[in-house]
Amino acid sequence: MFITSIGATSCYSCMSYIYGANWEYLDYKELYLRPSAFSDRCANGSDSKYIGKTPCLHNCILIIEKMRVGARGHNGYIRGCYDQIFRHGFNDSNLIASKLKYRDFCTRTMMSSLIARRDKPPDTEVLVCSCRDTLCNGSTRLQSLKAGVQLLFILITLSAIRHVDV
Repeated sequence: MFITSIGATSCYSCMSYIYGANWEYLDYKELYLRPSAFSDRCANGSDSKYIGKTPCLHNCILIIEKMRVGARGHNGYIRGCYDQIFRHGFNDSNLIASKLKYRDFCTRTMMSSLIARRDKPPDTEVLVCSCRDTLCNGSTRLQSLKAGVQLLFILITLSAIRHVDV
């Protein structure tokens, strides 16, 4: 009730099933706060029937983590509130992490740079997006922000390759 009265928003809250299946075994419980749902449907944020929602004081967050599951690559999806993802919070001394609280944007970075915890942070590549509208961390607007970041990354990579060839 208090959160709603000060103009909070609602965000999707879920993690891919892989996080829940390994919650104890890989110590995810020491790194993350438990989401409303563990589901492979977390990959599709608009499938709201199967993923939870939660009130948030700050921005909604989407993290897509490149994971190694056996010999195969796999994307892990994490959706939630800025204040409700990491057990020790975001690393506010990191410029990218500090902007996630209030700004709308997407970027690629390393998971270890986002987390306030210093002992054994995962060193995996992530795409992290932040937005303020209700349930925006599953919306098409966020998908277009992700596509823009991916296009920019491709253009920068092609430009760098071209400079190396010259």
